[in-house]
Amino acid sequence: MLLILVGAIITRSVLNRVFAAADSFQLTLDTSRAVEAFITTTDPPAWPTSWSDLFTHPPSAAHFTEDPARYKNLVLLDFTPTLAEIAVTDNQTQQFLVPADPGYLENWRDYLQDLPAIAVEALEPQQDP
Repeated sequence: MLLILVGAIITRSVLNRVFAAADSFQLTLDTSRAVEAFITTTDPPAWPTSWSDLFTHPPSAAHFTEDPARYKNLVLLDFTPTLAEIAVTDNQTQQFLVPADPGYLENWRDYLQDLPAIAVEALEPQQDP
């Protein structure tokens, strides 16, 4: 009986961790899309400087489906770099947008918007037609 109880506790612990990681990852995906919308719709293009920038900018805000506090707790977003600094990073090694709990997701960056490439494109001089 004790063995079954211990097994149930371990299983529940593992499942809670998996669900927490999945939740953090989903909110990170939402944030990635919101940041892309922010970069591509601000004039001039810019990197957000706060959560408030994202939550109050209509094209970005549309990507947030949960309570803002959940994003602040489950997504680590660095507001200090400039768009030019983002543009020279590699999406596979970037640390400016990460889930607070990546859990067992090894390749989570593969699913995010390629924000460095989006930054490069946004910073290119616009050609007149």
